Amino acid sequence: MIKRVFAWILLALFVLLLVNIAVFRFYWEISLTLYILIMAVYIYYITVRK
Repeated sequence: MIKRVFAWILLALFVLLLVNIAVFRFYWEISLTLYILIMAVYIYYITVRK
């Protein structure tokens, strides 16, 4: 149950990060760096899990 709640929170934060990059451009460089880092961790995670 805690994992599911944590996953929903991460999903909401990720969507807010994308909205910030696309619309608001508040701390644009930091937001883009976080987005790239999240994508790199995700790609690493799915390749290691195979």
